[in-house]
Amino acid sequence: MRSNKKRDSERGFSLLELLAVVSIIMIVMAFAVFQIGPTVRRAHVEAAATLVQNQLRGARAQAISDRGEYIVTFTTTGTITTTAPNVTGFTPITVQLPSDVAFYVFGSLPRTPDNFLPAGNKVDFDQGGAGGNSLKIRFEPNGSAIDDAGSLNNGAVYIAQSTDLTTQRAVTLLGATSRIRTWRVMVKNGVATGWN
Repeated sequence: MRSNKKRDSERGFSLLELLAVVSIIMIVMAFAVFQIGPTVRRAHVEAAATLVQNQLRGARAQAISDRGEYIVTFTTTGTITTTAPNVTGFTPITVQLPSDVAFYVFGSLPRTPDNFLPAGNKVDFDQGGAGGNSLKIRFEPNGSAIDDAGSLNNGAVYIAQSTDLTTQRAVTLLGATSRIRTWRVMVKNGVATGWN
């Protein structure tokens, strides 16, 4: 008899105890998933803004280095293509934004610190220029950015996830100096109040 009692007590956990432990683990994992989701979304937007900034800076650096014109073209589908028609041996480069991020601009955004007013255009270059293409930037061998008409090209690319205002980013370009900066929208009570 004694040996049977000893075996019963050494059998392990009951089904009820295992269910309780599994339930607690699942609840903790659910909280973790909800906490990680927004962080992952913001990281994708930051990666997209960095991608745009790197494409612009890379094209400018190559234009200076190769003493040739480099053209960066944006499409509404989220691709960025860099070409250099007059540079021998250059293979066009095409990159794609992360799938959950797009060229997007929310309404009622304030002016960027570079004084560009988001007017509804997701890719808005050729601000202040005449006759250029607002989706294309030409980097010259001297490092400046111009439009198709030869005017200095200023503007911005707006990136976000269309469902979250806090993910709005702007990558701005000043044509004369080719200064490229990334800005993050500041939101208070659901309203965009500025950029930093």
